Order: sequence, then structure tokens, then C-alpha cells
Amino acid sequence: MKDSKFYTFLRWWVFTIGVGGLCFLVGWLGFFETLFYADISKLSFVILLIYLSLSIRCGILTCQYDKDIYSNGKKMNNTKKQILKSLQPGWFWAEICLSIGMIGTIIGFIIMMASGLENIDFTNTEQTKIMIAELSRGMGTALYTTLVGLICAVLIRIQYFYLYQAIKSRRSYKGNSK
Repeated sequence: MKDSKFYTFLRWWVFTIGVGGLCFLVGWLGFFETLFYADISKLSFVILLIYLSLSIRCGILTCQYDKDIYSNGKKMNNTKKQILKSLQPGWFWAEICLSIGMIGTIIGFIIMMASGLENIDFTNTEQTKIMIAELSRGMGTALYTTLVGLICAVLIRIQYFYLYQAIKSRRSYKGNSK
């Protein structure tokens, strides 16, 4: 299979289908609906959009690499250099996903702390219930944005690492040197 013309792309495709299947499963279990209501900032969906666009970009780069690897050897060295340069924004955006997740965590904590703990009368059960609901909304935002940011960053890095390893491990093909 490693000798297949589109081995690197097929590897990316299987990974993407696996992630898509897991997304379908957790969506079917209601995770995205819960995420929509729990994340007040909606930063989780910004992170998911970044993940989707970077996955598509990585797929395009992977397909381009696989097509060009079997072309003229003189062109291949330039293509490898161009694709290696194109990987840099992917690594950068993976870090951005982490950062956005951390910003969501801070926003969640601010929402929690802004719920007015100093003016609460704990003998009034209705007021205490409202305060606990506000605290849980802030904590939901904090935890969900962190979770989505971490997962998406890891998945982006895996895709770009697969492509990077494919480029770096390719010594020669049809007598062409690295």
C-alpha cells in the first residue's frame, strides 16, 4: 500500500473519515447541542471552524504532494520546499486554537465571578439556585472551550505531522534524490 500513488492522501483521508465518524457519533449523542447552550462565548464553534478549514487545507496540500511526487524530479524539490513552507501556518493555527480555548476559559471564569457572589443571601433558596446556575454557565464555557481547543489543536497537529513526515521520509523516487 505504501507504493500506492496517493498513499499520503489516503492516510490523511482515513484519518479525516475517522474524525468525521467520531464527530457524527458525539453529535448524535447530543454533544454539539450541549456545546451550543453551554458555551456562552461560542468560541468553541470558532475553533471548530478553524479546524475544518485547516483540515481541508491539509488535504489539498497532501493531494498536491502525492500528485507531484510522481512527476518530474526537478519540479519535485521545489514542490517539497513549497509544501514545507505551507505547513508553517498550520502549526501556527493549531496554537491559535489552544489560545482561543484558553481565552474561552478566562471568559468562563469572568462570567462565574461576575455572578455577584458578594450580594447573595444563602438563606434564600431561589437566589441560591440562580447563583449556582450562573456559576455552572461560566464553568461550562470555561471547560468546553478548553476541551474543544485542545482536541482540535491535537487533531490539526496530527494531520500536519503526517504530511511533514511523508515529505521528510521520502528519500527518492524513480532515481530522484531528496
